[in-house]
Amino acid sequence: MPNKEIFVGYTFFHPEKVKRYTGADTIYSTRKGKSYILLHVDSLQKEKDTLMIITNNRHIVKKYDKPFKTSSDRAIMNTKYRISKYLTSVFCGLPIDLNARNKYFCRIRQLLLDKLIAIENRLKKQEKNRQTTTYIKFSYGKRTWYLGFYIPCSFCSNVVLM
Repeated sequence: MPNKEIFVGYTFFHPEKVKRYTGADTIYSTRKGKSYILLHVDSLQKEKDTLMIITNNRHIVKKYDKPFKTSSDRAIMNTKYRISKYLTSVFCGLPIDLNARNKYFCRIRQLLLDKLIAIENRLKKQEKNRQTTTYIKFSYGKRTWYLGFYIPCSFCSNVVLM
């Protein structure tokens, strides 16, 4: 069976100026070593051959200035595999030692899978639910990263995080 290739690409995105970095806007703060690294939700579709990652971290964008490819021995890559590839590329671009990467990888992947289910459930419901967050906060040393999913807004060009 031929190997299936998938490309991983990074895009720099900085939203419009926010008045206060509190509540839902906390993710946009770049003070004290904070940044976000979000996986585009459309990249999780099984027929897509590109993982698009949106970030406000210029160092990662410089490191991955061109999309790189990775391959799988499966014809169709499932969601868990795609999230694993996202996390692998993120951890390789961050200043985290190998032991810490191995320690946190499975737990963060499971948290992201749970957040994805929360997103799907929230999009199915019509009622308001203001308690769901769809990103996780990961801190290591003095730096903080927000890992989660990028959902393009159909009415504007901003990131929609619930």
